[in-house]
Amino acid sequence: MVLPVKLDTDGARQYLIDVLNRFRGELGEKLGVTISDDDLRTAIRTCNRIRAALGRIYDLKSDRPEILKGSDLYALVRAAMVMDRGRLAGLLEEVAVELALRGGEAASPPKKRIVLSGGVCNHPDIYTIVEEAGGAVVGDDLCTGFRFFKAPLFILDTPFCHTAFSAEAKRYVKGQITEYIAFLENICKKKFDYDRIMEVGKLSLEGQRLWQEVLDTAMNRPAPLSAFDAFFHLALIVTLRGTQQTVDYYRMLLAEMQERVAQGIGAVPSEKYRLLWDNIPVWFRTRWLSEKFAAQDACLVAATYTSAWCGSMKYIKENDFLETMAEGYSRIYLNIGVDEMAREVMAMADKYEVDGIVMHSNRSCKPYSFGQYDIQRIIREKKRIPTVMIEADMVDERSFSESQIETRIDAFIEVMKEGKRMPSSVH
Repeated sequence: MVLPVKLDTDGARQYLIDVLNRFRGELGEKLGVTISDDDLRTAIRTCNRIRAALGRIYDLKSDRPEILKGSDLYALVRAAMVMDRGRLAGLLEEVAVELALRGGEAASPPKKRIVLSGGVCNHPDIYTIVEEAGGAVVGDDLCTGFRFFKAPLFILDTPFCHTAFSAEAKRYVKGQITEYIAFLENICKKKFDYDRIMEVGKLSLEGQRLWQEVLDTAMNRPAPLSAFDAFFHLALIVTLRGTQQTVDYYRMLLAEMQERVAQGIGAVPSEKYRLLWDNIPVWFRTRWLSEKFAAQDACLVAATYTSAWCGSMKYIKENDFLETMAEGYSRIYLNIGVDEMAREVMAMADKYEVDGIVMHSNRSCKPYSFGQYDIQRIIREKKRIPTVMIEADMVDERSFSESQIETRIDAFIEVMKEGKRMPSSVH
């Protein structure tokens, strides 16, 4: 069940209703019961009691931080995620009453009041650290956009596509595009230019097609460019998509790559091993990695990251840009399920005839890295292609261990040199 991330529009509310109605029917069928409207109303009343009690507890702690430790507040919130709803509602209401009756004698008010923002659930010790340092967590705010800066903000919510783009999601995203146009007209104080968006859309698709053609020149042996080269050249498709400048640049680049193919010029002159890179590059060590692989006659001929910037064009129709862009922008590589990702990686491995796959477990991009070990397992089981996992970060040098990564790359290359295939099952 994929829920919307916002509920402040008619489209989002209708999408939520559609998704919940489908879930209600499937759940009832699975359990062999009928979930009535009265059952739902009872459950909603219970949940509202829980929300009200938690809200009261937060308010009391904000007014008098000394009456409840931050770590205890965290424990209450965690309990609210797993406990029986009816029992939880009663206990939270009792806690709220008890806190309201507490005086301030337990501890003197801390000097600093702290609001936490971010993924607190992953690091609960932060409450204790703050309090031991003389502060108090008086609240948390996990929405730092409009609510924090008071600036106009439009969230284009694209529900996760585990396996397919559902009819409910399609209606929801298409509705948001209409809402976004109205939002822009209101903020910019001018009418939306539909002719201009069609022009931009056509340029965007043409730029994507040319970029894909550039990447596909690496299907040749030797590859005229490596993924490390592509990491540099993708700047335009990322920042200047929909412009004539991008189209002209990639036409020029494509002609250069085709000339290199005709002359037999490769990015790695003595190319022996063809590799695929998964995830965003380690930007601050691209040269070191490029030279490291090239010294072993290995060329990274493709990357999921460079291909991702043109992967949506198969869903978009040039002459129906606004109507079809909903699916195009919902089914991007990072918005599909792990099984779908694995299929795409394996298809790229076949297309570029790779001998191995290099996977970067990137600490700074959780959506890209989440599920990589499952993808690695699927590839080993179905393709039996050697893989190596590099644990680093795309921007933080502290997460890059040169000696460890060098050892892994050397061992990986040795596997390919010996012509070993990975076992069908990994223990």
